[in-house]
Amino acid sequence: MICDRCRSWWPRIKKLEAQAGTRLVERSPVALTPAGAALLVMARRTVAAADATAAHLAALQAGRGGELRVGVLSHGGGEVMAAAMRSFSEHLPEVAVTVRALDFPEAASAVKEHDVDVAFVRPSLDDARLREYPVFTERRYAILSRWDERACLDEVRVTDIDRDRFLTPADGSPTAYRSFLHLLRERNDEPPRTVDSQCRRAEEFLSAVASGRGIATTIRSFTRHYRWPDIAYVPIRDAVPATTALVVDAADRRAVVRAFVDRLCAVRAQACASPPV
Repeated sequence: MICDRCRSWWPRIKKLEAQAGTRLVERSPVALTPAGAALLVMARRTVAAADATAAHLAALQAGRGGELRVGVLSHGGGEVMAAAMRSFSEHLPEVAVTVRALDFPEAASAVKEHDVDVAFVRPSLDDARLREYPVFTERRYAILSRWDERACLDEVRVTDIDRDRFLTPADGSPTAYRSFLHLLRERNDEPPRTVDSQCRRAEEFLSAVASGRGIATTIRSFTRHYRWPDIAYVPIRDAVPATTALVVDAADRRAVVRAFVDRLCAVRAQACASPPV
């Protein structure tokens, strides 16, 4: 006997069988045919996949899933960056965090061209398409050869390195980064003598300085992260401190990016509130 409830399904079952081109349900007694059993397995998998997709999209909307791509120029944001990434992963473990090393021409373009979602760069890029969140401000240093007579000094002034030849970043590097390296603000925008070294990464600057091709400048945290043979780091007494910042696309409103910015700001606030060790 076929119950009234089952009888109401027959029109839909017959339509499905017509589409499948085979019988899916035996009528007496009522039971799935082998084809019907196989279709049921596939249907359950399809429904499960649809449910998983809906959950994933909801997580992305809420900033709880997907991927966050972090760009890092040389040593990036140092200890503050590392702490922010740990805090972010603890709060949103469903988000896969990947890190990509950037070269100097990519300092601004990687975010604007969506190669990464956020990036730790320096100095301030002053680009209307980017939103910046300061990480820390640091003293500036000259990068000199260990054989340079000034390498043993406690500090130098801008005038002490005014006649040196400065190494250059690769073509395509942000104008703000080139100005930062060459101390243009301290020189009233008068460019120094340069060597067209076309350096793309920090290691290339250090190798060029060690070989005597020219000098370069950097910030204090860089000196801790990059120990290099035949290199000396000397503080520049009268150079304007430089700011390292996290940059994001100003038009990016995704929750996952907002969540990372929030974690960075929280970590930075905690670091500023902590007494120095």
